Amino acid sequence: MCPTQACAERTFRAERFLKARSWLDYATEFEKDNKRCDLLRSIIREHYYGTADQRWLRTDSAQSAINYEGVIRYTNACRWVLPWVHRCCNLSGARIIDIGAGTGATTVAFAHLAAFVSGYEIEEKSVAAANKRFAAMGVENCCIHLVSPEDQLDVVKRKHPDGSDFVLLFAVLEHLTQEERIIYLSTIWHEILRPGGYLVVVDTPNRLAYFDAHTSEMPFFHLLPPHLALNYFCRSPRAEFVSGMREVIQAREDAVIALHRWGLGASFHEFEIAFGVESLEGLIVANGFEWEMTNWFPPKLEDKLLVTYFVEKELTQDVGFSRSVLNFIFKKPDGGLAIARPLINKEYLSMLIQSFGLDPRLLQRFGLSDGVQFKASEPMMASETGPADGSKRDAKEFWAMKTSTSWRMNAPLRFIAERTPGLRRIVRGLARS
Repeated sequence: MCPTQACAERTFRAERFLKARSWLDYATEFEKDNKRCDLLRSIIREHYYGTADQRWLRTDSAQSAINYEGVIRYTNACRWVLPWVHRCCNLSGARIIDIGAGTGATTVAFAHLAAFVSGYEIEEKSVAAANKRFAAMGVENCCIHLVSPEDQLDVVKRKHPDGSDFVLLFAVLEHLTQEERIIYLSTIWHEILRPGGYLVVVDTPNRLAYFDAHTSEMPFFHLLPPHLALNYFCRSPRAEFVSGMREVIQAREDAVIALHRWGLGASFHEFEIAFGVESLEGLIVANGFEWEMTNWFPPKLEDKLLVTYFVEKELTQDVGFSRSVLNFIFKKPDGGLAIARPLINKEYLSMLIQSFGLDPRLLQRFGLSDGVQFKASEPMMASETGPADGSKRDAKEFWAMKTSTSWRMNAPLRFIAERTPGLRRIVRGLARS
């Protein structure tokens, strides 16, 4: 089969797959396939953690890390990120650059829809694991290039002299120093991304949040100045982080850079500086309030507080930067009159506001407010006006059930399920829980 035919066949299979079944179903089924998952976990264990301490490899923490890198990172990309990006900017026939591709989990996920995905990675063991992953999964329309950290951007520009319409930064920015972030974002935006192209930033912790869930698992740690953080990290409950930092200090290596390599949050400041703009207004296609991202990262107390601060202070920055985890799709201007804006479903956003206690003025930030009033006696959605199981509960009891923790945490998924015939059975199950 010639390359053109192969590309057409991949596109046909991808579109048929999207019409035939849900990525939610696919990811769930994949995780249940023990044979495939065990193979991926063994690849990560052998090729990525092959030189790790054998005592650590027997711990629950190690098993969790291996499972995440081998399986969950891939299924998260398929379950949430892939449909999110594809819905906002069609991936069919796209040629994607995946910078910081790691062991290829996201690279292979995007290869399911794209024409080709070119990954770039600085760790040799990650590239070795990625190549084994691609072979095990039978995916041929992707590759990962091993590059040195200082040459990575130059190599990308050299290999893509005409630029690209898609650049992916999946869980990457938080591991770069402040200076590196500006350089990477500026180079991608001004020199690699073509006009009208998309920069996708996924799963990056927000430095404006209060809790450092990514690295130290302590409140406010990521907000500390470096010298204070280096005197405080030992209080972290995350043992591997503490031991890793102690090893760096004992080896007299740069401990401040080590903190960044473990991961520190980002915010709108880096993007405004790197893009060279006063405001990101008109450059954002998606900002993390879409149903895919709110299911992956349900709003927490920090989101609630930050949203209120953003709307109360009338900050001009996009309200997506109030989310504890940043997920953005930026579109580079192409010289036309059209500007990019997040497309948020009003009914879904109203449900999020009610379910998670977000500030109702959030609707105004998206231009969706029409005087909607929220009352505790009202159902969250028109389709949820009574008990789904047909029982005779009064309105007060039904509302109490709907504001319970289990109902609130599953509310976004129910919204999807109500509109996806193959998933409606999940709604009934959730209503009974």
